[in-house]
Amino acid sequence: MKILHTADWHMGDYLGRIDRSEEIIQSLEQIDSYLKTYNVDVMIVAGDLFNYRNRPAQIQSSIGEIKRIFLPFLQSGGTIIAVSGNHDHEIFIQALRDTLDLALVERGRFHLAPEPESILVDGIQFALMPYPTAHAYLGGKALNYKTVAEKNGAILDGFKAKLAEIQSSLNPQFPKILVAHIHDIGSSVRVAYRMSEGEEVLMDVSNFSDDWDYVAFGHIHKPQYIRADHVRYSGSVVRLDAGEIEDDKSVTLFEIDQRGLVSKPVLLPIECDPIYRIEITESDISNLATTCHPACKALVHYTLNYNSTERSHYQMAKEIENILPRWYGREFVNENRLNQAHVEENLQRIEDIAETVKKYLDLNLTNHPRGREILKLADQLLAEEGI
Repeated sequence: MKILHTADWHMGDYLGRIDRSEEIIQSLEQIDSYLKTYNVDVMIVAGDLFNYRNRPAQIQSSIGEIKRIFLPFLQSGGTIIAVSGNHDHEIFIQALRDTLDLALVERGRFHLAPEPESILVDGIQFALMPYPTAHAYLGGKALNYKTVAEKNGAILDGFKAKLAEIQSSLNPQFPKILVAHIHDIGSSVRVAYRMSEGEEVLMDVSNFSDDWDYVAFGHIHKPQYIRADHVRYSGSVVRLDAGEIEDDKSVTLFEIDQRGLVSKPVLLPIECDPIYRIEITESDISNLATTCHPACKALVHYTLNYNSTERSHYQMAKEIENILPRWYGREFVNENRLNQAHVEENLQRIEDIAETVKKYLDLNLTNHPRGREILKLADQLLAEEGI
Protein backbone atom coordinates (compact mmCIF):
# COMPACT_ATOMS: atom_id res chain seq x y z
CA MET A 1 0.00 0.00 0.00
CA LYS A 2 1.33 3.43 -0.99
CA ILE A 3 0.42 6.21 1.42
CA LEU A 4 0.88 9.98 1.17
CA HIS A 5 1.14 11.81 4.50
CA THR A 6 -0.03 15.44 4.56
CA ALA A 7 -1.30 17.78 7.29
CA ASP A 8 -2.24 21.36 8.17
CA TRP A 9 -4.03 22.54 5.05
CA HIS A 10 -5.65 25.50 6.88
CA MET A 11 -8.05 26.15 4.03
CA GLY A 12 -9.38 29.70 3.94
CA ASP A 13 -6.60 31.06 6.14
CA TYR A 14 -5.40 34.67 6.12
CA LEU A 15 -2.02 36.29 6.72
CA GLY A 16 -2.87 39.81 7.80
CA ARG A 17 -4.96 41.28 4.98
CA ILE A 18 -4.11 38.52 2.50
CA ASP A 19 -6.45 35.62 1.74
CA ARG A 20 -4.29 32.49 1.30
CA SER A 21 -6.99 30.36 -0.35
CA GLU A 22 -5.55 30.44 -3.86
CA GLU A 23 -2.06 29.37 -2.69
CA ILE A 24 -3.41 26.57 -0.54
CA ILE A 25 -5.53 25.28 -3.42
CA GLN A 26 -2.44 25.31 -5.66
CA SER A 27 -0.58 23.21 -3.08
CA LEU A 28 -3.46 20.73 -2.92
CA GLU A 29 -3.39 20.46 -6.70
CA GLN A 30 0.34 19.63 -6.49
CA ILE A 31 -0.52 16.97 -3.92
CA ASP A 32 -3.20 15.55 -6.22
CA SER A 33 -0.61 15.28 -9.00
CA TYR A 34 1.55 13.17 -6.64
CA LEU A 35 -1.42 10.90 -5.95
CA LYS A 36 -1.63 10.19 -9.67
CA THR A 37 2.10 10.03 -10.39
CA TYR A 38 2.88 7.55 -7.61
CA ASN A 39 -0.37 5.56 -7.74
CA VAL A 40 -1.12 6.35 -4.11
CA ASP A 41 -3.74 4.21 -2.36
CA VAL A 42 -4.33 6.26 0.81
CA MET A 43 -3.83 9.94 1.61
CA ILE A 44 -3.53 10.98 5.27
CA VAL A 45 -4.47 14.46 6.46
CA ALA A 46 -3.18 14.70 10.03
CA GLY A 47 -5.45 17.54 11.17
CA ASP A 48 -6.27 21.22 10.54
CA LEU A 49 -8.05 20.90 7.22
CA PHE A 50 -9.84 24.22 7.83
CA ASN A 51 -9.57 27.51 9.67
CA TYR A 52 -12.16 27.59 12.47
CA ARG A 53 -12.53 31.38 12.08
CA ASN A 54 -14.00 30.95 8.60
CA ARG A 55 -17.59 31.91 7.89
CA PRO A 56 -20.02 29.26 6.60
CA ALA A 57 -19.65 30.52 3.03
CA GLN A 58 -15.86 30.19 3.23
CA ILE A 59 -16.08 26.67 4.61
CA GLN A 60 -18.58 25.73 1.90
CA SER A 61 -16.17 27.08 -0.72
CA SER A 62 -13.27 25.11 0.82
CA ILE A 63 -15.27 21.87 0.81
CA GLY A 64 -16.15 22.51 -2.83
CA GLU A 65 -12.46 22.83 -3.72
CA ILE A 66 -11.58 19.62 -1.84
CA LYS A 67 -14.31 17.84 -3.79
CA ARG A 68 -13.15 19.28 -7.11
CA ILE A 69 -9.52 18.31 -6.55
CA PHE A 70 -9.82 14.94 -4.83
CA LEU A 71 -13.11 13.39 -5.97
CA PRO A 72 -11.42 11.74 -8.98
CA PHE A 73 -8.92 10.14 -6.54
CA LEU A 74 -11.81 8.75 -4.48
CA GLN A 75 -13.71 7.61 -7.56
CA SER A 76 -10.64 5.71 -8.74
CA GLY A 77 -10.66 3.74 -5.49
CA GLY A 78 -8.42 5.95 -3.34
CA THR A 79 -9.02 6.54 0.37
CA ILE A 80 -8.58 9.77 2.35
CA ILE A 81 -8.13 9.45 6.11
CA ALA A 82 -8.22 12.65 8.19
CA VAL A 83 -8.33 13.60 11.86
CA SER A 84 -9.53 16.91 13.27
CA GLY A 85 -7.00 19.46 14.50
CA ASN A 86 -7.10 22.41 16.88
CA HIS A 87 -8.09 24.76 14.02
CA ASP A 88 -10.99 22.54 12.97
CA HIS A 89 -14.27 23.46 14.67
CA GLU A 90 -15.29 20.30 16.55
CA ILE A 91 -19.05 20.65 16.04
CA PHE A 92 -18.66 21.42 12.33
CA ILE A 93 -16.25 18.52 11.84
CA GLN A 94 -18.69 16.14 13.53
CA ALA A 95 -21.48 17.38 11.25
CA LEU A 96 -19.22 16.96 8.23
CA ARG A 97 -18.32 13.45 9.36
CA ASP A 98 -22.01 12.53 9.56
CA THR A 99 -22.54 13.94 6.06
CA LEU A 100 -19.60 11.98 4.66
CA ASP A 101 -21.00 8.79 6.18
CA LEU A 102 -24.17 9.34 4.17
CA ALA A 103 -22.34 10.12 0.94
CA LEU A 104 -21.74 7.28 -1.50
CA VAL A 105 -18.64 7.10 -3.68
CA GLU A 106 -18.54 4.14 -6.02
CA ARG A 107 -15.13 2.87 -4.87
CA GLY A 108 -13.17 5.16 -2.52
CA ARG A 109 -13.89 6.74 0.84
CA PHE A 110 -13.19 9.97 2.74
CA HIS A 111 -12.95 9.00 6.42
CA LEU A 112 -12.90 11.93 8.85
CA ALA A 113 -12.31 11.32 12.58
CA PRO A 114 -13.39 14.05 15.04
CA GLU A 115 -13.02 11.53 17.89
CA PRO A 116 -10.43 8.79 18.55
CA GLU A 117 -11.07 5.52 16.70
CA SER A 118 -9.41 2.86 14.56
CA ILE A 119 -10.17 1.67 11.05
CA LEU A 120 -8.92 -1.12 8.79
CA VAL A 121 -8.08 -0.43 5.14
CA ASP A 122 -6.96 -3.37 3.01
CA GLY A 123 -5.21 -5.10 5.88
CA ILE A 124 -3.54 -1.95 7.30
CA GLN A 125 -4.72 -0.68 10.70
CA PHE A 126 -5.02 3.05 11.35
CA ALA A 127 -5.38 4.53 14.85
CA LEU A 128 -6.89 8.00 14.51
CA MET A 129 -6.21 10.48 17.32
CA PRO A 130 -7.55 14.02 16.82
CA TYR A 131 -6.21 17.03 18.67
CA PRO A 132 -6.37 16.53 22.45
CA THR A 133 -9.43 18.40 23.75
CA ALA A 134 -11.73 17.78 26.70
CA HIS A 135 -14.59 16.97 24.31
CA ALA A 136 -12.60 14.30 22.45
CA TYR A 137 -10.82 12.64 25.37
CA LEU A 138 -12.83 13.31 28.49
CA GLY A 139 -16.27 12.43 27.17
CA GLY A 140 -17.55 15.98 27.64
CA LYS A 141 -17.69 15.46 31.39
CA ALA A 142 -17.37 18.47 33.69
CA LEU A 143 -14.06 18.55 35.51
CA ASN A 144 -13.13 20.26 38.73
CA TYR A 145 -9.76 21.48 37.56
CA LYS A 146 -8.62 24.83 38.90
CA THR A 147 -5.87 25.73 36.44
CA VAL A 148 -5.10 25.34 32.76
CA ALA A 149 -2.22 23.05 33.73
CA GLU A 150 -4.63 20.72 35.58
CA LYS A 151 -6.96 20.70 32.59
CA ASN A 152 -4.15 19.91 30.16
CA GLY A 153 -2.91 17.17 32.49
CA ALA A 154 -6.35 15.56 32.57
CA ILE A 155 -6.64 15.72 28.76
CA LEU A 156 -3.17 14.19 28.38
CA ASP A 157 -4.14 11.32 30.69
CA GLY A 158 -7.33 10.85 28.66
CA PHE A 159 -5.32 10.79 25.42
CA LYS A 160 -2.93 8.15 26.74
CA ALA A 161 -5.78 6.02 28.07
CA LYS A 162 -7.68 6.17 24.78
CA LEU A 163 -4.58 5.38 22.74
CA ALA A 164 -3.82 2.39 24.97
CA GLU A 165 -7.41 1.19 24.57
CA ILE A 166 -7.19 1.42 20.78
CA GLN A 167 -3.80 -0.29 20.72
CA SER A 168 -5.11 -3.20 22.74
CA SER A 169 -7.91 -3.72 20.21
CA LEU A 170 -5.58 -3.95 17.18
CA ASN A 171 -4.45 -7.18 15.61
CA PRO A 172 -0.68 -7.62 16.24
CA GLN A 173 -0.41 -9.56 12.98
CA PHE A 174 -1.35 -6.53 10.86
CA PRO A 175 0.73 -3.36 10.29
CA LYS A 176 -0.28 -0.35 12.40
CA ILE A 177 -0.20 3.37 11.54
CA LEU A 178 -0.85 6.14 14.06
CA VAL A 179 -2.37 9.39 12.78
CA ALA A 180 -2.41 12.20 15.36
CA HIS A 181 -2.58 15.98 15.65
CA ILE A 182 -0.39 16.69 18.68
CA HIS A 183 2.63 18.61 19.94
CA ASP A 184 5.58 16.37 20.77
CA ILE A 185 8.16 17.84 23.16
CA GLY A 186 10.87 16.48 20.87
CA SER A 187 9.88 18.73 17.94
CA SER A 188 12.02 21.72 16.98
CA VAL A 189 9.09 24.12 17.46
CA ARG A 190 8.24 25.39 20.94
CA VAL A 191 4.88 27.07 20.31
CA ALA A 192 2.51 25.93 17.58
CA TYR A 193 0.73 28.12 15.03
CA ARG A 194 -1.46 30.80 16.67
CA MET A 195 -1.31 29.21 20.10
CA SER A 196 0.13 30.32 23.41
CA GLU A 197 2.46 28.06 25.33
CA GLY A 198 -0.11 27.52 28.08
CA GLU A 199 -2.77 26.31 25.65
CA GLU A 200 -0.72 23.36 24.43
CA VAL A 201 -1.10 19.80 25.63
CA LEU A 202 2.52 18.69 25.31
CA MET A 203 3.48 15.03 25.23
CA ASP A 204 6.50 12.80 24.84
CA VAL A 205 5.79 10.49 21.91
CA SER A 206 8.91 8.43 22.57
CA ASN A 207 6.78 6.60 25.13
CA PHE A 208 4.63 5.07 22.39
CA SER A 209 6.10 5.79 18.92
CA ASP A 210 8.04 2.51 18.70
CA ASP A 211 4.79 0.55 18.79
CA TRP A 212 3.84 1.65 15.26
CA ASP A 213 5.05 0.91 11.76
CA TYR A 214 4.58 4.60 10.85
CA VAL A 215 3.48 7.65 12.84
CA ALA A 216 1.86 10.49 10.86
CA PHE A 217 1.79 13.72 12.86
CA GLY A 218 0.19 17.06 12.18
CA HIS A 219 0.13 20.36 14.14
CA ILE A 220 3.79 21.41 13.89
CA HIS A 221 4.22 23.19 10.57
CA LYS A 222 7.94 22.64 10.18
CA PRO A 223 8.53 19.31 8.34
CA GLN A 224 10.73 17.02 10.47
CA TYR A 225 11.41 13.53 11.68
CA ILE A 226 11.00 12.86 15.40
CA ARG A 227 13.76 10.57 16.69
CA ALA A 228 13.24 7.98 13.93
CA ASP A 229 12.52 7.66 10.20
CA HIS A 230 9.06 6.25 10.80
CA VAL A 231 7.86 9.17 12.99
CA ARG A 232 7.25 12.42 11.09
CA TYR A 233 5.55 15.79 11.00
CA SER A 234 4.74 16.36 7.33
CA GLY A 235 4.37 20.12 7.93
CA SER A 236 1.90 22.60 6.47
CA VAL A 237 1.25 22.80 2.73
CA VAL A 238 2.19 26.51 2.44
CA ARG A 239 4.30 28.92 4.49
CA LEU A 240 1.58 30.30 6.73
CA ASP A 241 3.47 33.06 8.55
CA ALA A 242 6.90 34.64 9.02
CA GLY A 243 7.93 31.85 11.38
CA GLU A 244 7.96 29.54 8.35
CA ILE A 245 10.09 31.73 6.05
CA GLU A 246 12.90 29.18 5.86
CA ASP A 247 10.70 26.06 5.67
CA ASP A 248 10.90 23.87 2.59
CA LYS A 249 7.40 22.43 2.37
CA SER A 250 6.77 18.83 1.38
CA VAL A 251 4.55 15.79 1.79
CA THR A 252 5.75 12.31 2.73
CA LEU A 253 5.34 9.21 0.58
CA PHE A 254 5.86 5.77 2.07
CA GLU A 255 4.97 2.19 1.24
CA ILE A 256 3.86 -0.44 3.70
CA ASP A 257 3.08 -4.13 3.41
CA GLN A 258 2.29 -6.93 5.86
CA ARG A 259 5.86 -6.80 7.19
CA GLY A 260 5.81 -3.04 7.85
CA LEU A 261 7.60 -0.19 6.07
CA VAL A 262 9.04 -1.30 2.74
CA SER A 263 11.72 1.44 2.68
CA LYS A 264 12.59 4.85 4.10
CA PRO A 265 9.85 7.47 3.47
CA VAL A 266 10.42 9.86 0.56
CA LEU A 267 9.83 13.62 0.74
CA LEU A 268 7.99 15.18 -2.22
CA PRO A 269 8.47 18.97 -2.45
CA ILE A 270 5.67 21.51 -2.57
CA GLU A 271 6.39 24.79 -4.33
CA CYS A 272 4.88 27.69 -2.40
CA ASP A 273 5.09 31.47 -2.31
CA PRO A 274 7.93 33.19 -0.39
CA ILE A 275 7.53 35.32 2.72
CA TYR A 276 9.78 38.30 3.47
CA ARG A 277 10.29 40.64 6.41
CA ILE A 278 12.27 43.67 5.25
CA GLU A 279 13.36 47.11 6.39
CA ILE A 280 13.57 49.81 3.70
CA THR A 281 14.09 53.49 3.01
CA GLU A 282 12.78 55.59 0.12
CA SER A 283 15.85 54.80 -1.97
CA ASP A 284 15.15 51.07 -1.70
CA ILE A 285 11.67 51.22 -3.21
CA SER A 286 12.85 51.03 -6.82
CA ASN A 287 14.68 47.75 -6.07
CA LEU A 288 11.86 45.98 -4.24
CA ALA A 289 10.91 43.80 -7.20
CA THR A 290 14.41 42.32 -7.06
CA THR A 291 14.61 42.17 -3.27
CA CYS A 292 11.28 40.35 -2.93
CA HIS A 293 11.14 37.99 -5.86
CA PRO A 294 8.68 37.25 -7.40
CA ALA A 295 7.11 40.56 -6.44
CA CYS A 296 3.62 39.62 -7.64
CA LYS A 297 3.51 36.57 -5.32
CA ALA A 298 5.73 37.56 -2.41
CA LEU A 299 4.09 37.97 1.00
CA VAL A 300 5.85 40.91 2.63
CA HIS A 301 5.94 42.63 5.99
CA TYR A 302 7.93 45.83 5.68
CA THR A 303 9.24 48.57 7.92
CA LEU A 304 9.59 51.88 6.11
CA ASN A 305 12.13 54.36 7.50
CA TYR A 306 11.31 57.85 6.21
CA ASN A 307 11.68 61.55 7.00
CA SER A 308 8.37 63.34 7.34
CA THR A 309 9.92 66.70 6.37
CA GLU A 310 10.85 65.30 2.95
CA ARG A 311 7.96 63.12 1.87
CA SER A 312 4.68 61.61 3.06
CA HIS A 313 4.90 57.97 4.09
CA TYR A 314 1.38 57.45 2.69
CA GLN A 315 2.62 58.26 -0.82
CA MET A 316 5.54 55.89 -0.44
CA ALA A 317 3.22 53.18 0.90
CA LYS A 318 1.12 53.42 -2.27
CA GLU A 319 4.27 53.09 -4.41
CA ILE A 320 5.28 50.02 -2.40
CA GLU A 321 1.85 48.45 -2.85
CA ASN A 322 2.08 48.89 -6.63
CA ILE A 323 5.26 46.79 -6.54
CA LEU A 324 4.31 44.42 -3.71
CA PRO A 325 0.52 44.00 -3.87
CA ARG A 326 0.58 41.16 -1.32
CA TRP A 327 2.08 43.03 1.61
CA TYR A 328 0.48 41.65 4.74
CA GLY A 329 1.85 44.00 7.42
CA ARG A 330 3.77 47.24 7.66
CA GLU A 331 5.34 49.69 10.07
CA PHE A 332 6.45 53.29 9.61
CA VAL A 333 9.44 54.80 11.41
CA ASN A 334 9.86 58.57 11.13
CA GLU A 335 13.53 59.50 11.19
CA ASN A 336 12.49 63.05 12.07
CA ARG A 337 12.18 62.33 15.78
CA LEU A 338 10.52 65.69 16.50
CA ASN A 339 7.43 64.48 14.64
CA GLN A 340 7.65 60.79 15.54
CA ALA A 341 5.31 60.95 18.55
CA HIS A 342 2.71 62.84 16.51
CA VAL A 343 2.97 60.36 13.62
CA GLU A 344 2.67 57.37 15.95
CA GLU A 345 -0.44 58.89 17.49
CA ASN A 346 -1.98 59.38 14.03
CA LEU A 347 -1.06 55.86 12.97
CA GLN A 348 -2.67 54.41 16.07
CA ARG A 349 -5.78 56.46 15.40
CA ILE A 350 -5.90 55.21 11.79
CA GLU A 351 -5.37 51.62 12.86
CA ASP A 352 -8.19 51.98 15.41
CA ILE A 353 -10.48 53.34 12.70
CA ALA A 354 -9.64 50.47 10.36
CA GLU A 355 -10.16 47.90 13.09
CA THR A 356 -13.51 49.44 14.04
CA VAL A 357 -14.69 49.37 10.41
CA LYS A 358 -13.62 45.74 9.95
CA LYS A 359 -15.27 44.59 13.18
CA TYR A 360 -18.52 46.38 12.26
CA LEU A 361 -18.61 44.82 8.80
CA ASP A 362 -17.66 41.40 10.15
CA LEU A 363 -20.50 41.51 12.66
CA ASN A 364 -23.14 42.68 10.19
CA LEU A 365 -22.15 40.59 7.18
CA THR A 366 -21.89 37.18 8.84
CA ASN A 367 -24.84 35.71 6.93
CA HIS A 368 -24.74 38.01 3.92
CA PRO A 369 -24.38 36.01 0.66
CA ARG A 370 -21.71 38.45 -0.57
CA GLY A 371 -20.17 39.09 2.85
CA ARG A 372 -16.72 37.77 2.00
CA GLU A 373 -16.62 39.79 -1.24
CA ILE A 374 -17.63 43.02 0.57
CA LEU A 375 -15.04 42.47 3.34
CA LYS A 376 -12.31 41.92 0.76
CA LEU A 377 -13.33 45.13 -1.04
CA ALA A 378 -13.29 47.03 2.28
CA ASP A 379 -9.75 45.78 2.97
CA GLN A 380 -8.66 47.02 -0.46
CA LEU A 381 -10.24 50.45 0.05
CA LEU A 382 -8.67 50.86 3.48
CA ALA A 383 -5.27 49.86 2.09
CA GLU A 384 -5.59 52.30 -0.83
CA GLU A 385 -6.22 55.10 1.64
CA GLY A 386 -3.19 54.05 3.69
CA ILE A 387 -5.35 52.83 6.56
